[in-house]
Amino acid sequence: MAERRMFSKKIVGSARFLRLPATARLLYYDLGMQADDDGVVEAFTVLQMTHADESDLNALVEKGFVRILNDDLVSLIIDWKTNNLIRKDRYIASFYRYLLPDFDGIPDDNQRLTDGKPMVNLGKDSIGKDRLDQYSIGKARGKEPEPFDPNEFDSIREEFIGRFSREPDRAFLPSIKAHMVAGKSEQDVIEVIRQAAQRHPHNPEAYILAALKQYESKPQELPAAARPLEPWEQDWIAEVQRRREQMGGYAT
Repeated sequence: MAERRMFSKKIVGSARFLRLPATARLLYYDLGMQADDDGVVEAFTVLQMTHADESDLNALVEKGFVRILNDDLVSLIIDWKTNNLIRKDRYIASFYRYLLPDFDGIPDDNQRLTDGKPMVNLGKDSIGKDRLDQYSIGKARGKEPEPFDPNEFDSIREEFIGRFSREPDRAFLPSIKAHMVAGKSEQDVIEVIRQAAQRHPHNPEAYILAALKQYESKPQELPAAARPLEPWEQDWIAEVQRRREQMGGYAT
């Protein structure tokens, strides 16, 4: 995924955008920076990382800047193609491509059967534009989430509870599942949970999900003080600190 994102003046300079609260406008930039090449972003993770209020996300939805795609607040930045033009040779399809309104039912190569036929059902229950248009935060919150078996990740859940003495947030394990499908191992996740207990115990879910996006291989076992923070960790912590100061204190 690209390290740089752009924002069109046609969007962020419009009256529709400038009439939004400053906090909602800032959240839009945060969502844009975390979005993949299709403009899809895990808004729940961004809310946790930045301590933004869900009402700001709701404002972006109501004004037509963001569309909620599922119950876990996976979201689409509607004007993404106006903001960003990505070269075909650098484009990486979204992990959540199947949620997009223009998805044609043809998955990536690693989702095909050996005879070349896609492993998808294109019947009447397929996700389409009309169905996605019905989503808003209120409606998504009111629906039952898609079936998910938390017992599938017992060892990860037990590690989390053992480190933080509480259950993880509802969306945490489904997000972990997405990372594991994308190639992370169970040991990778457990290692990052251990790091979170040392480095950011007050808001571990956001730290863990952010760290997994950068995590490539299992690091050597080192005391917390022995390993310097990675640049992305320093930037992330600095941003959290800046928001704490703006809010006049730490929000748990």
